[in-house]
Amino acid sequence: MGLFSAIGGAIKSVCSAVCSCVGKVCSAVGGALSNIGRAASGFVEKLSTIAPPLFPKLDLPIIIEAIGKVIGKIAEFLGIKEPEKDEPEDLGMKAEQAEKKPEDFDSTEEYIKYLHNEVKVDETKKKDLTTEQRAAYTAIGSQLYLNAAKEKLGVDDISPEILVDAAKLKMDAGEIVEYIKQMKNVGLGDQKAMSDYLHGKAENVETAGKVRDSMTAALKEINPEMSDDDIADKICDMRAELSKEEP
Repeated sequence: MGLFSAIGGAIKSVCSAVCSCVGKVCSAVGGALSNIGRAASGFVEKLSTIAPPLFPKLDLPIIIEAIGKVIGKIAEFLGIKEPEKDEPEDLGMKAEQAEKKPEDFDSTEEYIKYLHNEVKVDETKKKDLTTEQRAAYTAIGSQLYLNAAKEKLGVDDISPEILVDAAKLKMDAGEIVEYIKQMKNVGLGDQKAMSDYLHGKAENVETAGKVRDSMTAALKEINPEMSDDDIADKICDMRAELSKEEP
């Protein structure tokens, strides 16, 4: 794995520290937030595996923050997150402080609105957070926004692989959401298939064709003026960009 192998031990150590912080926060609060904590820990572990080859010069906490920003933009595009308010780190801190829990609401989006409007971040505590604690709160807030986005889009998952690729390719939120919708339309609810295709690792020819069709439909929806050749070139450029840092 080249550079990733050389720094693998450090990545795993930071991952363990961040996941430990996630667990402490969420187990102390309990209830459904513990479930979110387990999901957030799994998300961090997945990022620690798939992100460093594309971002070999970034530490894991910075990667978590970068992916959190992508998730925040998706939530904002879908109307879940208010503009310029409650980035994932803040949302994670609010979830810890809140009296009410996710199970008190009919949807994750309603719970997030409650956090937005009725809970304030402890700014003194925020100022003294360690790097690992900051990453842990970002992971928790990101998981909350992801859960709400999944509910709104009607998908079982939004794969970390496609979020990492989106960060590398500097996709805007509207483009990411449209890919997710079109992947669902062709029967691929797990966007990892799209990531595999972009990395030249498609499971089979049929899956590769479905991914290519869904990406073409998404790009035509976003940019109706694009020709088929333009779309083919864009997809080719995306695949080339993602291959640059591959081990």
